[in-house]
Amino acid sequence: MEDVFLTNQEWSTSSISKNGEMIIVGCNYNETHRFFLMFDYGKYFIELNFPSYNDDNYYLATSMSYDGKFILARGSDGRLYLSNDFGNTWREIKPAGDTNQLLFTTSMSYDGKFILARGSEGSLYLSNDFGNTWREIKPAGNYDKYWRTTSMSHDGKFMLAGAYKGRLYLSNDYGNTWREIKPAGNYDKYWR
Repeated sequence: MEDVFLTNQEWSTSSISKNGEMIIVGCNYNETHRFFLMFDYGKYFIELNFPSYNDDNYYLATSMSYDGKFILARGSDGRLYLSNDFGNTWREIKPAGDTNQLLFTTSMSYDGKFILARGSEGSLYLSNDFGNTWREIKPAGNYDKYWRTTSMSHDGKFMLAGAYKGRLYLSNDYGNTWREIKPAGNYDKYWR
């Protein structure tokens, strides 16, 4: 494994495995966007290559399973890529099907089984099988929301979705049912 010296980076994203042994980081260096996987608690680095990765498409968000086996990366082009082999190979995943919808915020359970992704057109998508199949979920019922943030518990049982200029919605059954929660009372907030 090649040891790479990294200095003067503008770091744009990072994720870390549960035990800290594996770390993934994205950076901008001299107008070039790069993605690195670190092993052995940051002692060794390798540069990762992705499909459609270039100077115009850089990675802004990552999620990682507890052991680093599953890694999810979102590019600036709004596409999602998933690795199920510690970053060795990647495949594009399309929660909305074969559309040009951009995907943004992502959350992943500790084992990579549950993945929640926010689409550009006010949609939320959930996979409960490691990103193989997806379904659209509607935490607010038939009301369209511009989803701003998502998160989930380590096992995926609890999920949270926050709407821009709106409310928070919580699921305690792996995304099957949702209820509105009101930490700010009856006031709309800008959740991030």
